[in-house]
Amino acid sequence: MLAEFLKGAQKELVIYDPKVSDPAMLRLLEERSRAGVMIRILGRMTRKLPGVEVCRLSPLRLHTRTIVRDGVFAFVGSQSLRAEELDARREVGVIFRDPKIVAKLLATFAKDWAAAQGSAQESEQEQPAAQVARKVAKAVTKELPDVVPVLNGAVKEIVGRAAGKGLNPERVEAAVKGAVKEAVKEAVSDLMQEVVGEGRR
Repeated sequence: MLAEFLKGAQKELVIYDPKVSDPAMLRLLEERSRAGVMIRILGRMTRKLPGVEVCRLSPLRLHTRTIVRDGVFAFVGSQSLRAEELDARREVGVIFRDPKIVAKLLATFAKDWAAAQGSAQESEQEQPAAQVARKVAKAVTKELPDVVPVLNGAVKEIVGRAAGKGLNPERVEAAVKGAVKEAVKEAVSDLMQEVVGEGRR
């Protein structure tokens, strides 16, 4: 019934679905898209389809399974477009035509879609910073093995000098860790200021 419902789309399909993954349903959506049907999905898909737009619902958790067809018919239920739920579980849903309810569903989808697109743009802007941070972290950790013997030597020398003064080994370890973290933070902060300063010139 869901397949027939989707096949009937002539202009538009808006879909809430946590994960569209069933191969037959994916083929059907691709076929409708090629026929000129505008398809937008809030949720996820296991593969990209030409002409099908997908956004993750944010900041809310997506639990509903809802499809609105051509702004006239709607499906609401527990049935997702996943093979497990289509073939191996007893799910439930209702297909109906009620102008007021369908209009409310479309208004909610439009609001959620706008929020999801805004969230996606923010994460795209944050991504380059995250990539740079990962590269810096990798570069630093590659050099750390050379730092470890120096640290070991310095700690032994300092602790050796202070022998008999009642030093607590755990406190020394914690203090060294804290000092190293602080030194790394300062080095990274200085480096970032230098890089940002060069970028502004």
